[in-house]
Parts: sequence; structure tokens; C-alpha cells
Amino acid sequence: MALKWVRCLKQVTRINAAGKKHTYYKGDWFHARNMELRKRLAAGEIELATSIGKTRIYRVEQCGIITEDTKITEDSLGIHGIGLDITYSSDFILPYLYNLFWNGGELRTELLPISFELLKRWEIAIPIGDFDILAESVGTPEDRALTKSILGDLRVPLYDIQQIYARRCPEVKKLFKDWDLEKAKLPGGDPRLAFLRALYVNPLLILALPPSWIKGISV
Repeated sequence: MALKWVRCLKQVTRINAAGKKHTYYKGDWFHARNMELRKRLAAGEIELATSIGKTRIYRVEQCGIITEDTKITEDSLGIHGIGLDITYSSDFILPYLYNLFWNGGELRTELLPISFELLKRWEIAIPIGDFDILAESVGTPEDRALTKSILGDLRVPLYDIQQIYARRCPEVKKLFKDWDLEKAKLPGGDPRLAFLRALYVNPLLILALPPSWIKGISV
């Protein structure tokens, strides 16, 4: 039976196959089968993705996940049946029009539709890391000095590079190429600082997502 994406109109608590409870909040997305679909639609708890006006569900044939973890599957993510492709690679390739590079952190699958939708406007979308950890407090002295020589100031937040949403376009391809170059300058350096350096010299449309995009806090 096919899964369908829905969006919450109010707080909803669901229990998965393992018996674990998960609470979804207004605006969150999840996928449901027909029986649950009919029940929650009748209760006014959800709306179908196809009935949503301007915020439309993404076209799955244009979207995919890139991860180096070969244990990740549609079944393990609970997204089986929606046609979202998975590519296994440790490189920042762009096989899809809209790409999610996922290599750690909790993946909030209910946010996948809106995350891919954002890439129609933005070239890259990436969560901010811990607000209490700035660029000045990570990496080696050499790493920080190199980064400061480019940014001018290290009192800036870091991006959580475990999950990066990226549109396939020349600007993003150049960003990833320059990121590789920056990482190569200091083998073993902090890749988050290398990302900041590459980003600084590649002005593009970047959307800073809240930390809750990964950590599962209500947004």
C-alpha cells in the first residue's frame, strides 16, 4: 500500500513499528498509509501534500540522499514506497537536482519535503550548529589563523555539515570543489572551518536552518 506525505495541522503523536512514540507539531511532515490517512484526515489533524497550495510536495524523481553509510536504506529511514533515491558516496557529488548529503545526526524525515522545497529558492540549506560553539573555539591554532585571514573574524557560528541540502548548479559545484581545496591545505584540520573559508569566497544563496532541523526539537 503506497505511502503519502501529509502535513500536520495540529500536534500529533504516533507510535512506530518498534513501539517508540514520536510527536509531530503543526507544520511537520510525515508519511502515512491509507487507514491512518483516513482517520487523521477525518479528525482534522493533517492535510494531504497534494492539497497544499503554494507549499507543494517535492517531485521525488528530482530528489535524493547521498550518504557513505551503506546501512542506510529506505526501510531503515521509514520512507519506503515514496520513490526517494539513495546514492552511496563519500564525495560531494550532485546526482540529483535537489540533494541531501547526510552523514550523521538525527534525520527528521518529516522535514524532507519542505527541505527539498526550499532548494527551489535557495542554492544550499544547512543547519547551524551549536550556538555556543563559535569558529574561534575549534580547530588548531594554524587552522584558526588561516580561517581568520580569510573571514577577518572568528566570532561566527559554525554550520553542521552532517546534513547539507544542495541544489545542482555551477555555484554549488564550485563551493564543494573549493571546500576540498581548503581541506587539503590542512590535512586533519576541522572541516567546518574549511567550509567557512570556501563559503566566504563563494557568495551564493545559502539558507541557515535552525539546529532543530537535526536535533528533533519542535520548529
